[in-house]
Amino acid sequence: PAGFSNKRALLCGVLGEIGHPDAVPALISVLRDPVISVAAWACDSLGMIGDDSALPAMQRYHQRLLSLASSGEIPVSAGTPESLIAMAAAHCYRFGDELVESDLIGFLLSGDSVALGAAYECLSERYGSALEFDPESDLSARRLSVERWQAGR
Repeated sequence: PAGFSNKRALLCGVLGEIGHPDAVPALISVLRDPVISVAAWACDSLGMIGDDSALPAMQRYHQRLLSLASSGEIPVSAGTPESLIAMAAAHCYRFGDELVESDLIGFLLSGDSVALGAAYECLSERYGSALEFDPESDLSARRLSVERWQAGR
Protein backbone atom coordinates (compact mmCIF):
# COMPACT_ATOMS: atom_id res chain seq x y z
CA PRO A 1 0.00 0.00 0.00
CA ALA A 2 1.00 3.63 -0.53
CA GLY A 3 3.26 4.89 2.22
CA PHE A 4 4.20 1.45 3.46
CA SER A 5 7.87 1.98 2.58
CA ASN A 6 7.84 5.11 4.74
CA LYS A 7 6.54 3.06 7.65
CA ARG A 8 9.28 0.44 7.13
CA ALA A 9 11.90 3.19 7.09
CA LEU A 10 10.51 4.77 10.26
CA LEU A 11 10.50 1.40 12.01
CA CYS A 12 14.16 0.91 11.08
CA GLY A 13 14.92 4.32 12.56
CA VAL A 14 13.10 3.47 15.78
CA LEU A 15 14.99 0.17 16.08
CA GLY A 16 18.26 2.04 15.65
CA GLU A 17 17.30 4.57 18.32
CA ILE A 18 16.37 1.76 20.72
CA GLY A 19 19.75 0.22 19.96
CA HIS A 20 19.03 -3.30 21.15
CA PRO A 21 21.01 -6.10 19.50
CA ASP A 22 17.86 -8.22 19.16
CA ALA A 23 16.90 -5.95 16.23
CA VAL A 24 20.03 -6.86 14.24
CA PRO A 25 18.62 -9.93 12.40
CA ALA A 26 15.53 -8.02 11.29
CA LEU A 27 17.59 -5.02 10.17
CA ILE A 28 19.97 -7.30 8.27
CA SER A 29 17.04 -8.68 6.30
CA VAL A 30 15.84 -5.15 5.54
CA LEU A 31 19.18 -4.36 3.87
CA ARG A 32 17.73 -6.36 0.94
CA ASP A 33 14.54 -4.26 0.79
CA PRO A 34 13.67 -3.34 -2.80
CA VAL A 35 13.17 0.28 -1.72
CA ILE A 36 16.70 1.68 -1.38
CA SER A 37 15.72 4.36 1.12
CA VAL A 38 14.33 1.69 3.45
CA ALA A 39 17.53 -0.33 3.15
CA ALA A 40 19.52 2.86 3.85
CA TRP A 41 17.59 3.36 7.09
CA ALA A 42 18.38 -0.24 8.07
CA CYS A 43 22.06 0.39 7.32
CA ASP A 44 22.08 3.50 9.49
CA SER A 45 20.26 1.70 12.30
CA LEU A 46 22.73 -1.18 12.23
CA GLY A 47 25.49 1.40 12.50
CA MET A 48 23.80 2.91 15.56
CA ILE A 49 23.49 -0.49 17.21
CA GLY A 50 27.12 -1.26 16.42
CA ASP A 51 26.93 -5.05 16.27
CA ASP A 52 29.79 -6.12 14.02
CA SER A 53 28.09 -9.45 13.31
CA ALA A 54 26.22 -7.45 10.66
CA LEU A 55 29.43 -6.87 8.67
CA PRO A 56 28.88 -9.52 5.96
CA ALA A 57 25.36 -8.20 5.28
CA MET A 58 26.62 -4.61 5.29
CA GLN A 59 29.32 -5.55 2.77
CA ARG A 60 26.68 -7.11 0.50
CA TYR A 61 24.55 -3.96 0.84
CA HIS A 62 27.56 -1.80 -0.02
CA GLN A 63 28.23 -3.91 -3.11
CA ARG A 64 24.56 -3.69 -4.05
CA LEU A 65 24.75 0.11 -3.90
CA LEU A 66 27.89 0.15 -6.03
CA SER A 67 26.16 -2.03 -8.62
CA LEU A 68 22.97 0.05 -8.64
CA ALA A 69 24.95 3.28 -8.87
CA SER A 70 27.00 2.02 -11.81
CA SER A 71 23.81 1.33 -13.74
CA GLY A 72 22.09 4.54 -12.62
CA GLU A 73 19.37 2.70 -10.73
CA ILE A 74 19.42 4.55 -7.41
CA PRO A 75 16.28 6.70 -7.28
CA VAL A 76 16.72 10.38 -6.48
CA SER A 77 14.29 9.99 -3.58
CA ALA A 78 16.77 7.66 -1.81
CA GLY A 79 19.55 10.24 -1.74
CA THR A 80 22.63 10.69 -3.85
CA PRO A 81 24.47 7.53 -4.82
CA GLU A 82 27.67 9.02 -3.40
CA SER A 83 26.12 9.71 0.01
CA LEU A 84 24.51 6.27 0.26
CA ILE A 85 27.72 4.50 -0.75
CA ALA A 86 29.84 6.59 1.64
CA MET A 87 27.54 5.89 4.57
CA ALA A 88 27.53 2.15 3.84
CA ALA A 89 31.33 2.16 3.48
CA ALA A 90 31.69 4.05 6.76
CA HIS A 91 29.61 1.47 8.62
CA CYS A 92 31.54 -1.38 7.00
CA TYR A 93 34.78 0.30 8.08
CA ARG A 94 33.57 0.75 11.66
CA PHE A 95 32.67 -2.95 11.72
CA GLY A 96 36.18 -3.91 10.66
CA ASP A 97 36.30 -3.85 6.84
CA GLU A 98 39.69 -2.26 6.18
CA LEU A 99 39.31 -2.63 2.41
CA VAL A 100 36.92 0.34 2.17
CA GLU A 101 39.41 2.78 3.69
CA SER A 102 40.65 3.87 0.27
CA ASP A 103 37.05 4.54 -0.78
CA LEU A 104 36.52 6.68 2.31
CA ILE A 105 39.71 8.61 1.60
CA GLY A 106 38.35 9.29 -1.88
CA PHE A 107 35.12 10.63 -0.39
CA LEU A 108 37.17 13.24 1.49
CA LEU A 109 37.47 14.92 -1.92
CA SER A 110 33.78 14.65 -2.71
CA GLY A 111 31.55 17.55 -3.58
CA ASP A 112 28.69 15.74 -1.83
CA SER A 113 28.57 17.13 1.71
CA VAL A 114 26.90 14.00 3.15
CA ALA A 115 29.52 11.68 1.62
CA LEU A 116 32.33 13.98 2.72
CA GLY A 117 30.90 14.18 6.24
CA ALA A 118 30.47 10.42 6.58
CA ALA A 119 34.02 9.75 5.40
CA TYR A 120 35.55 12.48 7.57
CA GLU A 121 33.69 11.40 10.69
CA CYS A 122 34.63 7.77 10.20
CA LEU A 123 38.31 8.39 9.41
CA SER A 124 38.73 10.94 12.18
CA GLU A 125 37.37 8.38 14.67
CA ARG A 126 40.21 6.10 13.63
CA TYR A 127 43.04 8.59 13.08
CA GLY A 128 42.06 11.55 15.25
CA SER A 129 44.14 14.69 14.87
CA ALA A 130 46.70 12.83 12.73
CA LEU A 131 44.25 13.27 9.86
CA GLU A 132 44.82 17.07 9.90
CA PHE A 133 41.89 17.63 7.60
CA ASP A 134 39.38 20.48 7.44
CA PRO A 135 36.15 19.31 5.75
CA GLU A 136 35.10 22.95 5.34
CA SER A 137 38.07 23.85 3.13
CA ASP A 138 37.96 24.01 -0.64
CA LEU A 139 38.80 21.03 -2.83
CA SER A 140 42.45 21.98 -3.46
CA ALA A 141 43.13 22.41 0.27
CA ARG A 142 41.38 19.11 1.04
CA ARG A 143 43.39 17.37 -1.68
CA LEU A 144 46.64 18.76 -0.24
CA SER A 145 45.66 17.61 3.27
CA VAL A 146 44.89 14.10 2.03
CA GLU A 147 48.18 13.89 0.11
CA ARG A 148 50.15 15.11 3.14
CA TRP A 149 48.36 12.70 5.46
CA GLN A 150 48.91 9.72 3.15
CA ALA A 151 52.58 10.59 2.68
CA GLY A 152 53.07 10.64 6.45
CA ARG A 153 51.47 7.27 7.08
